[in-house]
Amino acid sequence: MGLHVFFGCYNNLFRLLKRFEGPQTPLSGNTLGLLLLCRRVLKNLLVKEHTHTFVNKGGEIGELDFRFPVGAPLRGINAFLSTNQLKIYDKARNAVALALIPVVRALVDPDGGALQQIRDLDSVSFSDWFMSKGGMRVSIQRMWDPVAYALGFIDCDNISDRCMLTIFALFATKTATSLLRMLKGSPDVYLSGLIKKYIIDKGGRFHLRWGCRESCDVPGIKRLVPQKWRELVFFDNIYKLVGVPVVTVQLQYNGWVSELQDLERSRCVLAPGDPYMPLPNEEIIRRVSKQVLALFPSSQGLEITWSSVVKIGQSLYREGPGKDPFRPDQKTPVENFFLAGSYTKQDYIDSMEGATLSGRQASAYICDAGEQLLALRKKIAVAELNEICKGVSLSDELSLV
Repeated sequence: MGLHVFFGCYNNLFRLLKRFEGPQTPLSGNTLGLLLLCRRVLKNLLVKEHTHTFVNKGGEIGELDFRFPVGAPLRGINAFLSTNQLKIYDKARNAVALALIPVVRALVDPDGGALQQIRDLDSVSFSDWFMSKGGMRVSIQRMWDPVAYALGFIDCDNISDRCMLTIFALFATKTATSLLRMLKGSPDVYLSGLIKKYIIDKGGRFHLRWGCRESCDVPGIKRLVPQKWRELVFFDNIYKLVGVPVVTVQLQYNGWVSELQDLERSRCVLAPGDPYMPLPNEEIIRRVSKQVLALFPSSQGLEITWSSVVKIGQSLYREGPGKDPFRPDQKTPVENFFLAGSYTKQDYIDSMEGATLSGRQASAYICDAGEQLLALRKKIAVAELNEICKGVSLSDELSLV
């Protein structure tokens, strides 16, 4: 299974894949081929059972079950009230705290004042805000820390309230948000590989001999931006953004780990990975296997037959309190230089959907710049024509004399 989760609210991403399916588009050979490609990609996004699972120490399983015949917000309310991850008293304290958030306003004004209120809460951590509203630490540990890890690879003490409330607003207003899709297998086979094959079949080429010199994520753009540009606050702000280290560990046992309801393999993501990065792989595996024993009692007595450790120095940018103002706009102070990426300014978290949305915003700026250049070209042409006409008139007057 691919590691990335495709949330049901990834409207920009799915719209990008479906854009040629409209009846208004004539099905030429190229368009028909792209239509078939998009359908194949979407078919490879397998819908997960509409419930989110929490694994607690001792193998205790908690659920946030969104299987409900009525859509948002009732679907989410029912999931929250029926979850066994929180006790009744915790649910009551959560209900009081969450009733005071801008998400309630988002039910009637999702794109207006509620969104601005959420942006204004960027400077505070979710833990500080939540507990100031009457929420309890146990709720953070059992419910909201796992959510924060899934969103930004950091816990509620270190994640911006804006990031968490953005997701809450989506869950409250859009029924499809909580629906998850997982890629059927390797992206090279089921996603990017299909797109690559389509391009090659149409005569396109991929130049892979030199590889990718720089990506344009947070660490990549820092290396690409000329040092001179840092004199501009716009570019210097980018250097205030940092990525979160992440370590992915895969363990295979010689028997079933039944709590996972999966074949003898478990995948763990250690985030934030700061304390694990300097450790040798053997020590990381030892620590992770110890955690597996605590969470999954059925793993006791089993032996690890295969393991893998992958370290990523900087993954998503760290969505800590007060970091949102440093995210750059797609349009930069440098003429005809544009940025795109999920770390750039857009009302979404650092995700595939955020990256797609930033690309749309960047393309709009590029189109605007194209119109400006065209208008400038016409203006220059008119000025040159006027100069020519003046020259003709002057020569005529001289000839008459």
